[in-house]
Amino acid sequence: MKRQLLLFTFLSAVAGSAQTASPAISWKPSFLTGDQLFPSFILATSAIPPRENTNPYYLGDPDGLVGVELVNPSINTRVKVNVKIDRLESAGVFEGVLEIRNQRYEVFPKILYRYDLLPRIHQLVPANVTVSLYLNGRLAGTRTSVVRIHSINDCLRGFREPDGKLRTLPWMFAAYVNENHPAIDQILSDALDTKLVNRFVGYQKGTDEVYQQVFAIWDVFQRRGFRYSGITITPTSGVNRSITSQAVRLVDDSLRTSQANCIDGSVLFASVLRRVGIDPFLVLIPHHAFLGFYLDQEHRTTNFLETTRMGAVDLDQASAAESGLDGAFNERAKDTVSYKSFVSAVRYGLDEYTKNKDKLLNPGGDVNYRLIDIARERKRGIIPIAADDTSPIPLKQR
Repeated sequence: MKRQLLLFTFLSAVAGSAQTASPAISWKPSFLTGDQLFPSFILATSAIPPRENTNPYYLGDPDGLVGVELVNPSINTRVKVNVKIDRLESAGVFEGVLEIRNQRYEVFPKILYRYDLLPRIHQLVPANVTVSLYLNGRLAGTRTSVVRIHSINDCLRGFREPDGKLRTLPWMFAAYVNENHPAIDQILSDALDTKLVNRFVGYQKGTDEVYQQVFAIWDVFQRRGFRYSGITITPTSGVNRSITSQAVRLVDDSLRTSQANCIDGSVLFASVLRRVGIDPFLVLIPHHAFLGFYLDQEHRTTNFLETTRMGAVDLDQASAAESGLDGAFNERAKDTVSYKSFVSAVRYGLDEYTKNKDKLLNPGGDVNYRLIDIARERKRGIIPIAADDTSPIPLKQR
């Protein structure tokens, strides 16, 4: 009898325990850009105000990159999500309430990044991302995933969101324009030493002087021996079709190596033009990019520059009149080695723009054709990727 009583008590306790046990939790870590993180994207967008969140089942940072997906096991569940990224020494936490039972929620904490570390990543590296989920104050689980952190030179151009929609980011190239780079002062000093211009005054003296300032900068790069280099692939190019990226040299890299592909040369030149008060824009067409610049402060007139013509040999005969440069230069400027390549670069850029003008001026059309106005992107919050302060500033060329 005593044994039967003990057995009954034990079975009753087990049954009671089963009735009060927490239901199984269905959850998993979630990554907006898959198993890849791009320091360039994190830096470029760090000053943009967060997007408005209209989804009641999405909690936390509307632009979050790492979070969780879960099915809420009960009504009014208190939730806490912790995220840690070891290689970046970054972490984030979110606490809130999941109101509806059996509803699928997404929770993305605001991650506090070490922004000083991001520009120092110059090659693809793995990192552990640890996500911990707490429900009603109790740990529901911890999971660690390995992600790939890209070089700062890898520009995220687009990715497919969880709902399947393709999100394109042509404006990311504006982050590689760095008008604050300390080496630009040396470039401008070299340009003044040539006596092609006496000063840099932006739009104060009219169109001819704008052309003269642009040419003086072109002449410096030509004298430094800049050459075209077509490297654009990243270590994960073609691996994940949901994510597209392209290698872009920072101002440091282009100046240190005297090499640039079409986008490298365009962002380098745009950086210097922004510094002297001439407003540039990037022209993106399929598999190519070149530079545009406004000839007046009101942005009524423009011209273009094919920066890949820098250092080119066997240049076609180029007419200054055809390029819109007639009368802008004196004989001293026309006698320089750089003049012919400059005229050629303007003509090529103008021809490319004219051929693609209709598509470029149709913002609702093909996403491969875009004009990226740097001043407009700055107002929107896209900031320059700062120079790695552990790298030496390129010295003046002798």
